[in-house]
Amino acid sequence: MRLISNGILTDYKGRVFLQQSGETSLAPVHRPLEPGSLPTQTLDRAFREDTSLIVMPVRLTGLYYDGGVPGGELTFCFRCTMRGGDLKVPSGGQPAGFFDWPLQAGG
Repeated sequence: MRLISNGILTDYKGRVFLQQSGETSLAPVHRPLEPGSLPTQTLDRAFREDTSLIVMPVRLTGLYYDGGVPGGELTFCFRCTMRGGDLKVPSGGQPAGFFDWPLQAGG
């Protein structure tokens, strides 16, 4: 079974932080669980490496199982708070930023 750690981060305006996950899609920061690491440690590392933001996962908000993936996939979803850092996407990284919610359909 594949294990994923996923983080929901909002700013002081209530905008949600999303990262480009495909040509036309956005998703919260997420990463496969690293062997020997807790889901919160993996998520902290993902934010630091992918965005230069320092976050603290504060609450597990959901566990989601996808049986449609070969072998199954379990996602740990955490509510995160911002602790510091400035948004800097590494070269070759996925564009990311804060977006108003709900997202408007593209046209």
